Amino acid sequence: MNKRYQIRAHSPGLTSFKAFLFIGFFLVSSVFLKAAAQVVTDPSSDPNYDKQKAALINVSQGKTVQKSKTAPMQKSAAPSVSANALATCYFPPDNTYSSVPANDDGFVGPITLPFTFKLYGASYNQVYINNNGNITFDAGVSQYTADGFPFNVPMVAAFWADVDTRTGNLVRYKVNPTNLIVTFPQVGYYSTHLDKLNTFQIIITNGNDPLIGVGNNVAFYYDDMQWTTGDASGGSGGFGGGPATVGINKGNSVDYVQVGRFGIPGSAYDGGGGAIDGVDYLDGKCFTFNVTGELNNPNLPPSVSGAPANNTLNLACGETQTLTLQFLPPEINQLVSTTINTGGLCNVSTSISNGAVSTASVTITGAACNAGSHVISFTATDNFSTPASTTVNITVNVAACVNVGPVYYSKPTGDLHNLLTWGLNTDGSGANPSDFGDSTFQLANRSSGLYTMTGDWSVGGIINIPSGSQLQINGNTLSLTELDGAGTISGSNTSNLAVIGSSGGNVTLNFTGGSNTLNNFTVNRSGSNATATLGNALNVLNVLTLTTGRLNTGGMLTLKSSAANTARVAPVTGSISGDVTVERFIPARRAWRILSAPVGGISSGAASGQANLTNSQETAIGPLLRSDGSPRPQSFGTATFSLNEARTAMTMTATVFNIDITGTQTPDPNDNLVAAHIHVGAPPGSNASVRWGFFGTPDNDINPKQLVVTPFASGVGGTFTSIWDLPEGNGGTTLATNLPGILAGLSYINFHTVQFGGGEIRGQITMVGPGTQTINQAWQEGAILGLSANPNPAPGYGTHITGGPTYGSTANGFDQNPGAASSIKRYSSILNNWEALQNTNATFVGADAYMTFVRGDRGIPIGTNDVPPTVTTLRAKGPLRIGDQTFNVAATGFTAIPNPYASPINFATITRNGVQNNFYLWDPKMGGINGVGAYVLLSDNGAGGYDIVPAPVSPESQYIQSGQGFLVRPATNGVSGSITIKESDKSATPAMDVFRANGPTASIPVTPLFADPSSGQGLRVQLQTTNADGGVNILDEVFASYRNTYAEKIDGLDAVKMENVEENVAIIREGQTFMVERKPLPKENDVISLKLWNTKAQTYVFEINPVHLAGTGLFAFVEDKYLKTVTPVSLEVKSKVSFSITNDPASARSDRFQIILTHRLPDVLTKVSDKSNITAYPNPVHGHTIQLAFVNKEQGLYSVEIINGSGQVVLRKNLQHSGGTVAQTLELSSKLSAGAYQLRVSGKGGSTTVPLLIN
Repeated sequence: MNKRYQIRAHSPGLTSFKAFLFIGFFLVSSVFLKAAAQVVTDPSSDPNYDKQKAALINVSQGKTVQKSKTAPMQKSAAPSVSANALATCYFPPDNTYSSVPANDDGFVGPITLPFTFKLYGASYNQVYINNNGNITFDAGVSQYTADGFPFNVPMVAAFWADVDTRTGNLVRYKVNPTNLIVTFPQVGYYSTHLDKLNTFQIIITNGNDPLIGVGNNVAFYYDDMQWTTGDASGGSGGFGGGPATVGINKGNSVDYVQVGRFGIPGSAYDGGGGAIDGVDYLDGKCFTFNVTGELNNPNLPPSVSGAPANNTLNLACGETQTLTLQFLPPEINQLVSTTINTGGLCNVSTSISNGAVSTASVTITGAACNAGSHVISFTATDNFSTPASTTVNITVNVAACVNVGPVYYSKPTGDLHNLLTWGLNTDGSGANPSDFGDSTFQLANRSSGLYTMTGDWSVGGIINIPSGSQLQINGNTLSLTELDGAGTISGSNTSNLAVIGSSGGNVTLNFTGGSNTLNNFTVNRSGSNATATLGNALNVLNVLTLTTGRLNTGGMLTLKSSAANTARVAPVTGSISGDVTVERFIPARRAWRILSAPVGGISSGAASGQANLTNSQETAIGPLLRSDGSPRPQSFGTATFSLNEARTAMTMTATVFNIDITGTQTPDPNDNLVAAHIHVGAPPGSNASVRWGFFGTPDNDINPKQLVVTPFASGVGGTFTSIWDLPEGNGGTTLATNLPGILAGLSYINFHTVQFGGGEIRGQITMVGPGTQTINQAWQEGAILGLSANPNPAPGYGTHITGGPTYGSTANGFDQNPGAASSIKRYSSILNNWEALQNTNATFVGADAYMTFVRGDRGIPIGTNDVPPTVTTLRAKGPLRIGDQTFNVAATGFTAIPNPYASPINFATITRNGVQNNFYLWDPKMGGINGVGAYVLLSDNGAGGYDIVPAPVSPESQYIQSGQGFLVRPATNGVSGSITIKESDKSATPAMDVFRANGPTASIPVTPLFADPSSGQGLRVQLQTTNADGGVNILDEVFASYRNTYAEKIDGLDAVKMENVEENVAIIREGQTFMVERKPLPKENDVISLKLWNTKAQTYVFEINPVHLAGTGLFAFVEDKYLKTVTPVSLEVKSKVSFSITNDPASARSDRFQIILTHRLPDVLTKVSDKSNITAYPNPVHGHTIQLAFVNKEQGLYSVEIINGSGQVVLRKNLQHSGGTVAQTLELSSKLSAGAYQLRVSGKGGSTTVPLLIN
């Protein structure tokens, strides 16, 4: 039987029955329903319960059954509370939410949380959703008459009152990787009353979720609130009786927050204590709290409500607005006083009323003296013995006042861009304007309300769009300076909009629903506070250009991506504020891809993070042994980080296991901890310098020393807690200096022991905060297969991501597919390989380039490989990265780099410091129909251009696409470098085939603009397979390149091999593998040694493509060491050599093949060919010569004939063969037409006939 909490009696006649309701109703009847795989308990389905509760209506109506609202507030580990930036934050549930079945006084649970919720130091991983406006953690609660706080049950109550959902709307909820949302949408009250409805929601998080602000873990959001009390609680008509409770309670009678007790209509409110409050006060209110208990704050700062969206107020010239904020202390019996700093604004009046609730108002008029941007600061302070304050900064933007001249009206018909369509009279008649300059152009006189442009239109004055009307751009370009009226702009896939002008001020753009799409969007607006603000959602299909002025997106801009095109951002010389959603279309193909998200990191304020410490990143992993040689458990650990709002201190808590942190040599001296540090300046898998030491040497935890070490009782592990303050740092490097690197994911924490002085265990620090999305929130659409009620919340978007056997739990944000490997990896420069990502719900999507296996969208099954893939679109939301972006490159191995911009970039122009001029991309279309892709190298050829190896399927080019990642290496092994990607590196050349389902199109050049290779020579060897239909699959390629300027020794122009997931071919030289080998011109018997691995039992083809080697007098032969054969190949045209891998392991030997270049037939040809034969090459024939290879043939005169398809001899010549193995040249007649022929060679030993094709 589920646990119940006994309640106290509230009025005569209620005591025995309410105790029975709360404790004993299960003894009479228990009713369980199923909802979203959770047990739902509904006591009202028991007729006896409902009958006895109904009997209380007449007894209790009109009686107030409340605990005193003025109980003293206990101060212990008080939470932090702050205001949400929106005046109303409530958002309605969608079809991804689960429903609690209709009930009265029921609950659903326990529901497992994929995150840890902390309540004043207690940790919870399950929750009960109670129908009566609250959630609990140890058991469900059916109590319908609310107690005041504190009381003996841990509870989070947005509105604890008698909710009845047996008629009307149901309680809805959604479990996300880092939050739980419980929504009460228009719910009625007992008994089945719907004349008044309440709408509110509870959100709890792990404390790191930007949904309610990083640093907060509880939010109460309200829409319209209309009732307070049910009939059985003494209420009548929804009011009176026992009031509703709003607050948070630990259950220990010490730690709690009480926002208020609500029992009457109206907006009366006097804080957490005092008189009963009016429920209308909650309308549109938003409260967020930090009740983790980790702040050690004895006092709660005042909370705020009423702040405008984005804490920004925009005023037109002459417009007057009043801004009113309310501040209240969640603690009972406190008073609040507020001060206002108007920031130098003129034409301003203020009004302040202090007390249990402080109301502060500012009235502002947009005047010429106010033009521009200003900040008004409200500071509210309570009267606790140690006062706490809350400061809210509101940005006020006042548009410049300009002389706009007369008003012109449009005629009923005519082109809007034609001056003759406009007149001074209201019907459009009268004098016409001389230009579209400083005047107002009033759209009028068209009954449909549709004003359709028929050509491009540029207006320097004001366009006024009446309410209910639309200005349709209609595939043209609209350039506007000022905009007025309540109407909307209608765009389309071919429409362009430019916001221009030189007088400054803000223009707010409102688009017609369903027509909120533009092809190109430009902001080129100068002057004071020159801004364009999106009033609602906008999609851009092609180019966003920010030349001058600022674009304020309000989080409502989307850069779209499709199979046809992906929107890009041109080089930015203006500015942009607000989040942007950036899409990346992915075609239907099951393949790996190196993906990135071009959105920024934490924009401002508080942040939090974590690190999972393992020894997989150890620089010198040795045997994990005790001093006596016996194995010991591997060390590991976890760490959490919290950055305060002012960014002056970062608190760290790290817990480590299997390390002796006391230094007592127990259980073993090899386990002793010697030092612990934070390093900053390295991408994942790379090394960086110590920037803060908190144990051992160096020790920067000073002023004062704040490290607290708590050993485990076992002696092998413990917890470290410390604070990195502003003055602290190593060698003058402070927190402020290192914070950008920490927030960008370029830092790690490690612990050193005696056995591994170079770094015992280590973990990369990932931070989240305002402006960030995790991989789960972005690419998994915030859902988890196997946990979320709706794992596919946005069909056509997102993809499944699995974590493999080690990390692949729902708690780490991964979709569930038993037995599946990790489908997302991050590159480790130390391991020089991709390694499984440890989580997706705490890793910032824009922090790195990720090797990701994409099967399709989240609607396809992932338990089998024979499900056809689907197209999908991945999207990420955050601030765009603008300005120069610098990335550190590790001293060894490769480093994965994300394209930071929502635009293609030109690798040839980026700034490299100590980095090779080679970069590696992943082509997902290589490998054929069932292939998963392979690496493509773009390698500096030393002649001002790049060689592409292999010639890709997509094709790849020096233009790296938005959403793409790439890999680079340091120029000198052991010396780190960096690359800086600049706004000027953006390119307008989209290689869209990278993200298309098919190969290149005729409209896009297959070969990018590289240097003419005519001054160089070489031999490309491409590994292929052939389909049953004759189609060719490119698997891999190597390139042996020759120039007189190349060095004989290995140098930076030799490009090392990156290993594919499947088949690989490489050139072996001095024990190293290369994709490109560059040497001087080939010498006699020059050998290209090939390495072949990861092959399967099937037939393969080497396609050998010579580059400018014709006429050099060289011969080329492919030696097969397994078959002991040598095959001549052409150095004029492409030729193919087929071979098979069988069940014989020797057929798959990695050194099976080499290519010999020589000016004569090599000796090895005679040695390995024990059969006599004659071979013609090249075949097919291009040109007028054929090489005839006589292998082990007797000396003598041989007759050579070429016979056409009709049996006619069209060429006859005699060749004198000196015997043995040698090549002979046969000159052909220019009269031979293209076609199929037979080549017959007759002499001693008979004749040989070879099919011959002449092109």
